[in-house]
Amino acid sequence: VLLINSPGGSAAASAAIYEELIRLRQKKKIVACMTDTAASGGYYIASACDKIVAQGSTLTGSIGVISAG
Repeated sequence: VLLINSPGGSAAASAAIYEELIRLRQKKKIVACMTDTAASGGYYIASACDKIVAQGSTLTGSIGVISAG
């Protein structure tokens, strides 16, 4: 069980955690439990898990995208 309480954070840090969770999923099942806030990077991290559960009051945001031209 991975507890997530995050307003987001840097895209690079979120991507690094996401990639590690994908590797870990090859060995173990991962359930994301979103608590108070799981916005942007927090939600992105949760998407790497096998299952996502959230409290009824969890503030969940979208996964942001940054594009450089």
